[in-house]
Amino acid sequence: MTHRITRQQWQRHEAAVRLIESKGELSWPQVEYVLEHWQPAAHNDLVKAGMFFTPMGIAWDIAAMHHLVGEGGSHIDLCAGIGRLTYNWVRLHEHDKKPSRFVAVELNQRNVEIGRRILPMVEWVQADAFDLARMQKLGTFHIGVSNPPFNKAPTTRHNEQLKYRGMAELQTAEVLTHLVPKSSSYLIAGRNVLDWGERGQEVHPVSDEYRRWQALHPEWVLTRTSLEDDRLRFQDTDVAYSIAEVCRKE
Repeated sequence: MTHRITRQQWQRHEAAVRLIESKGELSWPQVEYVLEHWQPAAHNDLVKAGMFFTPMGIAWDIAAMHHLVGEGGSHIDLCAGIGRLTYNWVRLHEHDKKPSRFVAVELNQRNVEIGRRILPMVEWVQADAFDLARMQKLGTFHIGVSNPPFNKAPTTRHNEQLKYRGMAELQTAEVLTHLVPKSSSYLIAGRNVLDWGERGQEVHPVSDEYRRWQALHPEWVLTRTSLEDDRLRFQDTDVAYSIAEVCRKE
């Protein structure tokens, strides 16, 4: 199954590309237009790659749930795409008295180039988010977030550093425990990983993969958030997702 782009979506994508290739600083409405309408499906088989951009409304809800208005702070977005999740943090903090630090880690070169164009105030790092040693060189952060690929991650020299190897979403969760050791992060993952039970009301996932992850990280848990809704799907797909808080076990 591939993600098909409608004629209208192509037209809007092309308009977004013209903004990206234009000269001068983009206004916030122009940045939002690019974030909303630039189509990763124009360059990738999204389903095969497990690459789905966070819906703009959900990205705002996650940022609004956990931010430090007026206090500055540091924020990291792993597998950032072109910056939908980071963008909302930037906007929430643009009038802070104390400066904030925003770091976005993304492996795809094209995504990074677009991210740097539309969000130049963000520190963009082109890297494998599973490269724990490199990620730790970025320091620690107050808040983290990630919408990683939805699939089983191949074993590489990078993720061999991790305790858990398997689903990309849970490998990302492990990296977040190192980068945000004293607070919480938010993880978007597939329903096969974030399975909240038959009634969808369990506090922690019941999937076998999560149980294996949790056994390796007994001090940490993934917890269902108030954003949970069994109707959540990525735009124009039947791919269901959920959102969990990555936090220390009480």
